[in-house]
Amino acid sequence: DGCDCYGPKVDVWALGCVLLEIYGGAPPHSECSCMEELKAKVLDRGESPSVPSHVELAASGQLVKEGRPMTSLIARCFTLQACERATAGVILEELRALAASYGFDPRPP
Repeated sequence: DGCDCYGPKVDVWALGCVLLEIYGGAPPHSECSCMEELKAKVLDRGESPSVPSHVELAASGQLVKEGRPMTSLIARCFTLQACERATAGVILEELRALAASYGFDPRPP
């Protein structure tokens, strides 16, 4: 399909893995007991990792009743088609906006 699967968009998937483990409490597809199970789930069946509902509370420290910005951001990191996945720059800007909405200074140190 002309899409390069191994490039900067792989880093976006990896960032999604890190964010999911930090805010979700477990790595993606933690129910898989071996690499073959993981490959079958993602590559053969096209199953992106699920994002648990408590990531909003973990990310913001408060219950979120409307919208689920962190859930949405993490899920977008796991878009299966690398060509359609958000760029690192887009994700970074969204993370900065989220940090500001949570009361943090989003500027780099």
